[in-house]
Parts: sequence; C-alpha cells; structure tokens
Amino acid sequence: MKKNNDAHFGTLGSIANRAEQLTGHKKINFLLDLWAVKTNIDWQRLLKADDFNFLHDVGGIHKHLDRATGKLKDGFVPRFAL
Repeated sequence: MKKNNDAHFGTLGSIANRAEQLTGHKKINFLLDLWAVKTNIDWQRLLKADDFNFLHDVGGIHKHLDRATGKLKDGFVPRFAL
C-alpha cells in the first residue's frame, strides 16, 4: 500500500491534537502512531468525522498498530481506510 502520511503531516497534527483533547492522552503518542501506520487512510475525512467514528479509528490504530512494521494487527480496519 502507498504511504500517504508525508503529504498530510499538518492534518496528522490536527488529528493528534483532537485525539488529545478527546482522550487526555499525549498528542505525541497519537502523532507517532499516525505517522507510522502503513494503511492508506483518508486523513481529511477522519479529521472531519464525528467523535465516535474518529475515536474508533484513532484508538484502533493506537491499539492495533505493530510499531515495528506499521501494519495493523488483529484484523482491525479503520473506517476511513481507502
């Protein structure tokens, strides 16, 4: 899969900020996970999603990400995957 994170770094920062506001966890953890994930995701749609769907994807990425490979484990598929 094509990694599209490079072109969307600003959006990833906004997603990490929102995740921090909603969860109270540090945004750097979310940002590193979002940057590392290899799944092709529609970052703009994720950023605009309602809280429930937003937290599903961001929390799922955080929980299911294999940080060594960037792949998502346990069959998790983000709702905003392309």
